[in-house]
Amino acid sequence: MRGHSNPYLFILIAAVTGLAFVFRSFYEDALKARLVKELVGWFGPLGTDIVSGLTELAFSLTVAIIIVWGLHAYMTREFLGMKLDAFKRKKLRLANLRREGVGIRNDSLQLGLTGGSFDDLTQKMLRWEGSVLAAIGSIDLADAESFHILDEVPPPNIPLSHPHSGHESAHLKIHREHDFRIKKLAALIDRYANRSA
Repeated sequence: MRGHSNPYLFILIAAVTGLAFVFRSFYEDALKARLVKELVGWFGPLGTDIVSGLTELAFSLTVAIIIVWGLHAYMTREFLGMKLDAFKRKKLRLANLRREGVGIRNDSLQLGLTGGSFDDLTQKMLRWEGSVLAAIGSIDLADAESFHILDEVPPPNIPLSHPHSGHESAHLKIHREHDFRIKKLAALIDRYANRSA
């Protein structure tokens, strides 16, 4: 997680602005010297008054530009930082869901041995799938739709040796599909690992 931004940028802006005020007279004199040569030749004595007004305006504009640039840089950095933090949290959520999914698969492997409730396992898998879809959808809706569509389901990484008595076919089916979803989620996590936001 990111901490609060350090005050470095504000210190830099303050320092540059302070230096600008310190050297204001040098800045104005140098600008005047350059403008006087140009404007007095064009406007005569009136050129001196024009130069005085322009030099004061130029200094104010310079300070304003420094402040605006500094604030823009600060806000850009803060926005990108918050966006990066949010994406890291979403990736962590997917990793936690993968761990949860592996736990559910382990429950499925033990269900036929322990005599647990097949309906409870089914509901647990459905809730997990919904949570994963929501988490992926917060990053990329197309990826969420792709995750939802199983198409051809391969044999599970860990075969189910003891399906639930009375629900053998259904148990084998949901176990195989859940195992495939864990595999697809792992592939997405790997793909997002090198993505910044």
